[in-house]
Amino acid sequence: MRPIYLCALFLTFSVLLRAQQCRFVPPVYIPANDSISYTLDVLGALSDDLSTASQGVCEVKLDFVHNAIFDFEVWLTSPSGQTVQLIGPNSTVPGNTFGGSWNIRFVPCLETAQPDAPFQARWDNQINRFTPKNYTGSYYPFAGCLEDFNTGPVNGAWVLQMKFSPTAIGFRGLLRNFELTFCDELGRNCCFADAGRLADPAPQTACEGDSALVFALTPAYSSAAPDTAYYAYTWALGRDSVLLNYADSFDLRAFPRGNYQLCGLSYDKTERDSFPMPNGLLRLDSLRSALNSPTPPFCGRLMDTCLAVQIFPPADTGRVVVSICAGDSVAVAGQFFSSPGTFFVNTTSAVGCDSTVQLNLSFRPPSRTIINPSICEGDSLVIGPFVHKTSGLFIDTLRGVDGCDSIVSGNLTVLPAPSDSVTQVICQGAFYSLGGQQFRNAGDYVVRVSAPSGCDSIIYLKLVTLFPRAQVPDPPVLSCDFPEVILDGSASQPAGSLRYRWEGAGGVVLGTQSTLAVNQPGRYVFQAIQEEDGRTCVSQTSVTVAQNNTTPQVEADSVATLTCALPQVRLTSRLVQAVSDVSFSWMDSNGAFLPGDTLPELDVLVPGNYTVIARHRISGCRDTAQVLVQIDTVAPAISAGMDTTLDCRNPSVVLIAQGPANAGYVWTASNGDTVGVTLAIPVSAPGAYTLEAVDPANGCRAADIVSVGSRIFQPLISLSGEICLWAGFFGYRSNGRPR
Repeated sequence: MRPIYLCALFLTFSVLLRAQQCRFVPPVYIPANDSISYTLDVLGALSDDLSTASQGVCEVKLDFVHNAIFDFEVWLTSPSGQTVQLIGPNSTVPGNTFGGSWNIRFVPCLETAQPDAPFQARWDNQINRFTPKNYTGSYYPFAGCLEDFNTGPVNGAWVLQMKFSPTAIGFRGLLRNFELTFCDELGRNCCFADAGRLADPAPQTACEGDSALVFALTPAYSSAAPDTAYYAYTWALGRDSVLLNYADSFDLRAFPRGNYQLCGLSYDKTERDSFPMPNGLLRLDSLRSALNSPTPPFCGRLMDTCLAVQIFPPADTGRVVVSICAGDSVAVAGQFFSSPGTFFVNTTSAVGCDSTVQLNLSFRPPSRTIINPSICEGDSLVIGPFVHKTSGLFIDTLRGVDGCDSIVSGNLTVLPAPSDSVTQVICQGAFYSLGGQQFRNAGDYVVRVSAPSGCDSIIYLKLVTLFPRAQVPDPPVLSCDFPEVILDGSASQPAGSLRYRWEGAGGVVLGTQSTLAVNQPGRYVFQAIQEEDGRTCVSQTSVTVAQNNTTPQVEADSVATLTCALPQVRLTSRLVQAVSDVSFSWMDSNGAFLPGDTLPELDVLVPGNYTVIARHRISGCRDTAQVLVQIDTVAPAISAGMDTTLDCRNPSVVLIAQGPANAGYVWTASNGDTVGVTLAIPVSAPGAYTLEAVDPANGCRAADIVSVGSRIFQPLISLSGEICLWAGFFGYRSNGRPR
């Protein structure tokens, strides 16, 4: 984006409008440990919307010197409040740049910046460690871009804020130039010409040919005058406001009678050839309006108030009739006359023209008045500028309506005024009436009250104001944790001089102390009562006591049983209705809390009576449920039977056990083999047999052992027939009978 150049017509001539760089009035000192702002007013921009595609800030120029650039920060703020930080940050790295100067430009981020080598394009006091020398490069702002100025008007106050917080005392800087360039400069009034004002703008009058008609004027300024490096000054002469000529000074002695105007004109030196020439039509106010318009013919300013010069012809002889007071005199052209008569005086008129005056002078005698007034004590008798307050004679000389002395004399009588003292007590906000006046604030007053004598009586009023202020802070909420709360009005003012009163519903008096203990919700009224000299003043406030008795309802299974199969049971509780902010705890049979158990479930290994407590965390209200934990670990009663012996007659036996019919059974031989699962099993081998029974109801086990012996041996010889071995002997049987 670049500035736009356009042409415009003005009156009967045309000029090329330049995209001017706004200059400011230097210098601006940059103090240490402080911030300072400079406001540049931008006027007349025709493209006044920063959000349009063709408008924006195309360049910011800063020319300054600084002794500690690393602690220097600069922000630019638009009329709508958008801000871009050009220079920053305030670096914590020490250093100074004594002798350094910066005549630099800040450009949009979409353009190519050309920083001073070897520094980065984006300004950063911590990264770009400047040394004391001259810098002329272009940079991007430290924070943001010039493109960020994209809303609001162009015309208005653009504020340059500078902040300097050095790490050492004595550092400072100086801003020498500050310029703004907008992408569309058409109509922008950046001309800094200033015609100033006249030190003495009073109109001038003179006679034709008078030496007072030679003018060499100098403008006055309330601040700095325009920089003479850029601006020059001249004067425009007009007659009846029509432009006649331009010149640095004027000699109007040869000009005829009439009304003339001298207007100071400040202008850009480079545009002197753009002055409109007098044509008998161009008026001074038209030239002034054109220079102040968005499309001026050249950069210039015409003085707002011109010097009016009126040239008079020589005056004719005049006649003056004067009547003066006896003893006075009259001066005409430096001559004094103190006696009546006719006199001829050669003089100069008010405008400097010679004339002859005929003076007809007469005298008037003074007037005299005698009065004997009376006044009330405290009043005054005023006669012109004279004020009398005490009894006695007086003589006052006044200037009468005709200008001559008027003598007033007499004897003044001062009548005494009665007085009294009154002390009155009122409540704050009320008032006390006395002598037609209303008094509201405590203090001492002097009041005048009309008396039958016609003189005011003086009453010294001492007004005392009672101002009780009832104050009760909001109480806690009634709950199971707080079944009673204290309402406290002891902070009421003034302390130490109050009575108290508490009222409940229907105005029932509940107490007369500063505090009140309550256990019921509702609205309570508190009164702080102050009394003095029979006056009672009451300040009243109310407080509402709320109640929260939210109670959770808990339930649980009433019985649980520990068995051999279930050596640990989980007790489960639950809320009858869903309630938030509830905590749980458990107690054992001895009433001892089980630490760490804050859940609605509890795993137990020991029988007993367990209690679950559900507590509302806010109200403190609670509910309980109990669970009886029983134990069933009784093993089944079984018997494996009597020990038995195998022999030749009984090579196998049936082991018959006894036990409950619903139990499960397992027979195990000595080698660990399972040999049966019923109460009665046959066996044919000696050994120890184990019967194990399991109660299906509780999983408990019982075992019993039975021994099976043997008296069966292998034969030692071989014979025909059968050999039977008996205990203690053996025999031979050939015929089926023993021997």
